Amino acid sequence: MDSINDTLRTKLEDWLINASETDKNLLLQAMEACESKNKQKIHTYISAMMKMEKAAADDQSIVIEIPNTPFLANSLGIMHGGLTSTLLDSAMGTAANLNLGKDEGAVTLDLNIRFLSPGIGERFKCEGKVVKSGRQIIVTEGTVWNEKEELIASATGTFFKISRKK
Repeated sequence: MDSINDTLRTKLEDWLINASETDKNLLLQAMEACESKNKQKIHTYISAMMKMEKAAADDQSIVIEIPNTPFLANSLGIMHGGLTSTLLDSAMGTAANLNLGKDEGAVTLDLNIRFLSPGIGERFKCEGKVVKSGRQIIVTEGTVWNEKEELIASATGTFFKISRKK
């Protein structure tokens, strides 16, 4: 363990010499995400890194909000399509899991995303909702907007019900 700590300490000290403020803020965000996950405030590291917050929920839908941070940006400075997809998958997957039993879960079977405008904004809001829940399949839909209510992306998803591992 000491060798890992020593390696991390050395790498961090070397890195800090040339790191930009943006780099330092991203590292701080990553450290805070790990702390949140370890304290079980958030279920997954990616949710913590994206700073996902539940804004609203009912028995068929959920709204998740995230701030725009440099972590989300692609090379053009807009929200990366893969992270837009992750946000949609997380919201629709959470909606799919809302009414499942304690020993059940739902995993993504199919995800179809339409990118409608650049991911530009200060905050992004994503709604995921259940369209139809069958015996083994749950069909969902999702949308992502910015704070100006501009539609960024829409999606449909199919989730498969499984038994949770014990």
